[in-house]
Amino acid sequence: PEYKGIDIPSYVDGSPMKYMSRRALFFRRAFSTFITFLCICVVICGSATVCYLRAYYTRGAGAGWYDAEAEDSGRYYMLTAKTAASIANAVLVVIFSALYGIIVVWLNNTENWRTDADYSNAYIAKHFVFMAFNSYVALVYIAFIEGANLVYDPCALYGVTSCLDLVAEQLASLLVVPIFVGQLTDNFIPWLSRKFAKPA
Repeated sequence: PEYKGIDIPSYVDGSPMKYMSRRALFFRRAFSTFITFLCICVVICGSATVCYLRAYYTRGAGAGWYDAEAEDSGRYYMLTAKTAASIANAVLVVIFSALYGIIVVWLNNTENWRTDADYSNAYIAKHFVFMAFNSYVALVYIAFIEGANLVYDPCALYGVTSCLDLVAEQLASLLVVPIFVGQLTDNFIPWLSRKFAKPA
């Protein structure tokens, strides 16, 4: 995008050049950083909500979702709260990635970078930080917060031997779900649109 500002004489040869004050640039980039921080907070809240619902429906009132006691009670379910939460987290990763992919372009344009190199570096930095939180916050929570209890393994209540098993399931969901969504949006939906499109 074109650099925006007021026209002033160039410091080199006096020809017209665009200029924006450092104060204005600072506020633009601070605003961009704040929006990125808010997006990361939304990601953390979304992942925390899924983890809470997983714990609630596994340990609490969701009797139809019980997982840990399935073998003893003779009840078996194709979709347990543990698996549903792993898939839900992966779906949220895909959704938040798509939404922030739109937001980050607008933020980068707002920051008003003078060169393409500065523009690309700012885009990469924001996108990297957001994707690091978006992709790994659930894994970090399971492995280092929920699994940090040294007395007993809280993940045993989910019907797994350790929190590493839960991390493995979450990681598998993070790898498989984006591939499935990508195939759905890139191939199936266009095919469906062509199939049901009215002939010209």
